[in-house]
This record gives sequence, C-alpha cells and structure tokens, in this order.
Amino acid sequence: MRYKVKFIIAGHEVLVTARTSSLQEVLSCSRKTAMLFSECKDRWKIVVAREDGKPIMSYVGGNKPKPVYTAIDHVTKERKTYYTGA
Repeated sequence: MRYKVKFIIAGHEVLVTARTSSLQEVLSCSRKTAMLFSECKDRWKIVVAREDGKPIMSYVGGNKPKPVYTAIDHVTKERKTYYTGA
C-alpha cells in the first residue's frame, strides 16, 4: 500500500511524498522527524495518510517553551505528548 506523508511548517505545505514502505517504517521515519523538529520555533505538522487521503497519524509541535510534540492517532482517536529535551 502507498502512504502519503505531508510536512507543513507555519501553515505552508513544504513537502509531500509517497512511500511504498510498510506502515511501521513510515511511522518510524515520521516519529524521528518529529523528534528532530521538536525544538523548532514555528508551528509544524506531519500527516501520514492512506492513498485516498484519509489520515492515519499526525504529529504536531513547535511554538512551545519546551521541546515537545504531540502524536494524534486518527484511527483510535488517541493523543499523546512526548517531551524530547532535558
């Protein structure tokens, strides 16, 4: 299955890519990217979606006093905040 990954910074869509990897690999790569951008001053969002555009997982962060990002699971409707700094 193909997955779309959208990267949005400050409300502007910066990157859209299509991956044919397994869902686990796509989510792992997205988590690593979220950790790298957790200290960014601008708001950002990473959206992992199916081919039809239905979102599976989102990562949101930026504009916070601490390095943090929030993972939103669109399938189980759960959200969890991760602190990445000391």
